[in-house]
Amino acid sequence: MSLAEKAAWSFFFLTCVAVAFVQPYLFTVFGHEADVYGGLLCAVSLITALAAARSKGVALKPSHLTVSFILLLLAIISGAFSSTPLSSSARSFFLMSSGLGGFWCSQILLRNEVGKRVFMWLCVGILVGFLAISLLTYFVWGKTIHYLIDPNPRTLINRILLLSLGPIAMIGTRKPVTVILGILLVCLSYVALLLDAIGFNRFIHTMSIILLVAWLLVAVFGRWTKLQLALVLCSGVVVFITAVYVFSPIQSKLHTIMNDNRTKYRLENYEYSWHIVKQHPVIGIGLETPLSQFLWNYDSKLTRWPNRQFFYDMVKQINSPDNMYLAFMVYLGLPFLLLYLCALLGMLWKLLRIAWRPPPGFGFHPLAILIPVVASTMHFVDLDALLYGDINWYFHVLLGLVPAYGGSSK
Repeated sequence: MSLAEKAAWSFFFLTCVAVAFVQPYLFTVFGHEADVYGGLLCAVSLITALAAARSKGVALKPSHLTVSFILLLLAIISGAFSSTPLSSSARSFFLMSSGLGGFWCSQILLRNEVGKRVFMWLCVGILVGFLAISLLTYFVWGKTIHYLIDPNPRTLINRILLLSLGPIAMIGTRKPVTVILGILLVCLSYVALLLDAIGFNRFIHTMSIILLVAWLLVAVFGRWTKLQLALVLCSGVVVFITAVYVFSPIQSKLHTIMNDNRTKYRLENYEYSWHIVKQHPVIGIGLETPLSQFLWNYDSKLTRWPNRQFFYDMVKQINSPDNMYLAFMVYLGLPFLLLYLCALLGMLWKLLRIAWRPPPGFGFHPLAILIPVVASTMHFVDLDALLYGDINWYFHVLLGLVPAYGGSSK
């Protein structure tokens, strides 16, 4: 292993650990919260990985490089021409360094079977440490770790979903001890989500984990058959019904959902986001531009919103559409969103194909990637998760595990 490869692997490990535990977290970017330490680590990891690829002569797929360059260029332009150029440009840097850093580190360092297995066990180790601290802090102080480090409890869902690659891959090995340990980790992850939940959030957390629970049977068997697909469907239905009836009657819960102000806020955000995009369709408004600047000429057509002042207050307080796809559209523009979605769908299609027929020497069953990636993309509808450096890094590391040229490199 060359010096460049050693440096790339060292920074990759350091970044994976640092962003997973969100420490240290520095709030020093023009008065706005930003994971400066994690963002810089992601950038350094990207640079060292590209240097390692050059020294080793690794062929990088031109289409991936082109999409990466265009997305980076659009993010730079959006920040530079926003009403808050300094803070929006800094936020764009952290967004792109964590996303592109994760993807290209994965494409370069984890391209062969050994690299993928190393990352699998790294995920297991980080998840074990994360769950141990979460459970310990809950039973000692009554609060899980994210309350001590990250003020947003909903990001815990995505962290656990993405790190679940490790235990799902363990389940797919079919080795009795490894399978049992993998199932145990999945169960402990579920317990951590339930302990973290309060009131209605418990239902949301339960729904977020359904996909993981339902697909475990496919991961265990490792092949697609009609019986296994039927079991997956049945297990998903059973978990859904159980979750709803355990926490409250269906009719009451649905009534609560549709009459909850936060639910109405998210629904209203679709129209409000489009209202902003019509004014800034190409490069967006910049990642740090206050959404409240566009309230003055906004007239909602939704009849389900009797308390308009609550919506205005929420916009000023949260300053986010609470939806990753809307956030990309509003902050970075329609071209950025459409290009990113096309690239994401292309990667998901390729991931589905290799999950159907896993290539030899892949390292673990591709379903271990597919499950957390699909679950996360579903959760992005409820949270602008990619604006958090740790989630952005791990999500794109998982996407980068998809082989660029159809097979696993030796």
